[in-house]
Amino acid sequence: MKRWNTWLEKNMIKILYLFLFLQPFLDVLTSFGIHVLKINVTVGMIVRSLFLLFLGYYFLTHGTLKKKKWMMIYFLFLACYLIGFIVCLALYKNESVIWYELQGLIRTFYFPVLLLLIWHISKDQQNSFSLKQYIVIIFCYILLISIPTMLNVGFDAYTQGKVGSIGWFYSTNEISAILSMFLPYSLLWILQRCNSRSAVLEKIVYSVLLLYVLFSLGTKMTILSLIFVCISFFALFIIKWIKEKKYYLLRFAVSGIVIVLIFGIWYVPKTSFYQNIMIHMNFLGIEEVSDIWKDRETLDHFIFSQRLSFLEETHKNYQDAPSLEKMFGIGYIEKFQTEEENRKLIEMDFFDVFYRHGVIGFFLFILPFFVILGKVCRNTWIKKEKKIEDFCFALSMMIVFFTSSFVGHVLVAPAVSVFVVFLVISQYQKTII
Repeated sequence: MKRWNTWLEKNMIKILYLFLFLQPFLDVLTSFGIHVLKINVTVGMIVRSLFLLFLGYYFLTHGTLKKKKWMMIYFLFLACYLIGFIVCLALYKNESVIWYELQGLIRTFYFPVLLLLIWHISKDQQNSFSLKQYIVIIFCYILLISIPTMLNVGFDAYTQGKVGSIGWFYSTNEISAILSMFLPYSLLWILQRCNSRSAVLEKIVYSVLLLYVLFSLGTKMTILSLIFVCISFFALFIIKWIKEKKYYLLRFAVSGIVIVLIFGIWYVPKTSFYQNIMIHMNFLGIEEVSDIWKDRETLDHFIFSQRLSFLEETHKNYQDAPSLEKMFGIGYIEKFQTEEENRKLIEMDFFDVFYRHGVIGFFLFILPFFVILGKVCRNTWIKKEKKIEDFCFALSMMIVFFTSSFVGHVLVAPAVSVFVVFLVISQYQKTII
């Protein structure tokens, strides 16, 4: 056993690398399991759950008690919360829905538990994840979307109404969130200097396929993220060039933007993204973009995909719930065994966590994230030398917060939250090394 633990300690970073590189392939297997085999318990869920148990074992067997003290206190409180949540299920629902409710709880709390466990490991490791490794992983996602889409053998991004292709994946929102949060790192890699023609070719292929995928998915989130990242980078470089008085680069950049805009005017109307905008406007009877803002119902339907209506309904059900449920959450089935029974999520992560898991659950969910993210921000701020990777991390976190707040499927979806964890931990390592 001692030899096994020693081997684990030496090779833990390699195991984490392997787990990270498996993510796109786990998602593909999950998609085929749902689409082809019609099974609910997916490969992704099983592997990620087993990996979490494995990290739990590592946490218990490695490190001093002093290093783990406050994390063990957190896990104790989380266990107490789990008991309270099950008690609420027993009091206000019945045993037939326990597994359904616990599945939702596991998906939600996967993020804070994984974050703490990998943070524990990162304290003893001196290796952080590199930009190139992230690019390779995202390129896997890009290929597994672009190739099936081009060959017309992929799955549709939407079941009805709108158009788009998600390749061999299952969840459009989850894949969109992954691609969006890594856009700053993708753009950084594309803009880095090349030492060979092959490197230039790699970046051209990556850029073309990335844009093809972003517009093929048909979602607004990826395009908004792309615009946000490009504007942020452009503003950063403008400030840098003005300080260094490199005005010729500014003129070159403006010329490039004009070329991109001309190409965009020609290309965008041919994309799934543009077609979905038109389909949605026609469905709502909107003739001009300005009409979107005229009334709340149209705004909710077009911009938020009725999430504000779902939020209002869930809030009302929460208000009507007993005090115990307000503390431990109303769960994932509202108005159980009534004509108004509802299992639809709001799809706005922070609201879903608060209403599904109550005041106590919400606090336990956000505590590790804000504590560790706070340490990262503090360490980054006091660093003497600020690097562009720090800028990319800040942009990624902005996209994470915005997407999780208004689109969902980020912090409560293990397939996505895994990447949020690794981004935060890798940035943490860079600030302490």
